[in-house]
Amino acid sequence: MKKVLSLIILVFVIGLFVFPVVVSAAYDCTKDCPTMDVTCLNNCENAHNNSVSGGTTGGGAGVAIENPLGKGVTIDKLIENFIKSVLGLSGVLALVAFVYGGMFWLVSMGDANKITKGKNIMIWAVFGLAIIFGSYAIITVVYNTLGIK
Repeated sequence: MKKVLSLIILVFVIGLFVFPVVVSAAYDCTKDCPTMDVTCLNNCENAHNNSVSGGTTGGGAGVAIENPLGKGVTIDKLIENFIKSVLGLSGVLALVAFVYGGMFWLVSMGDANKITKGKNIMIWAVFGLAIIFGSYAIITVVYNTLGIK
């Protein structure tokens, strides 16, 4: 069970941090200009650049890309969302551990060792939830003290 849980967490972490989604703002103007006329290609590129960047190209031929996280998202908000996601995932894992302990107890068939193991799993899952709630409270107090909303 520990190996499976470790593998699931590893795949999740790799999916979050190693394989980011890359967004490309390129447009193929050769579809609009089948004769490859230079004037047509330049007009197409200028029109597309202006439509993507809202009419301003920043003094060059670059393309302005909007924040993929949404308007008004700052580093503070990004960190807050990350912390909330980690705490939420931890809560889900603690709940799964609690249910696993209950199922272990349920299928123990009267074996005292298995009953004790199931109880211990459930107790440690409750301790884990208490730590998660405590860390959320501490983070909230720190954020409020620093004036981060």
